[in-house]
Amino acid sequence: HEFERINNACKELQAGLKNQGLDCALDDSNDFMPGTKFKYWEQRGVRLRIEVGPRDLRQHLLTIATTRVPGQLAEKTTIKKITDSQVADHLKRILASLGPDAPTQHLKFDDTDDQGGDGDGG
Repeated sequence: HEFERINNACKELQAGLKNQGLDCALDDSNDFMPGTKFKYWEQRGVRLRIEVGPRDLRQHLLTIATTRVPGQLAEKTTIKKITDSQVADHLKRILASLGPDAPTQHLKFDDTDDQGGDGDGG
């Protein structure tokens, strides 16, 4: 099942990033649509998240969303997942760029089993 493949990929990446010193959480709930989950975490101060949808998984991509102000629309970029170390280095640079008041090692995972069909995670 596609959701299980996405969830497993997120768990593997989460473990790899934790090994690289990043504190990360996985939201693998299916209670809400992706946009609702994104808003929930942004309003709680999570300023960086990784979204993985069906297209992302097929193409070995990660969508990285950053929010500078809670409640403000996140800026999204897409990167190719190569190694956990390279992804972690990229995320650490993003976290540093968010400013001194940003949590230095906190990021959020969402396994977006996107129902919309475009796989962009929202």
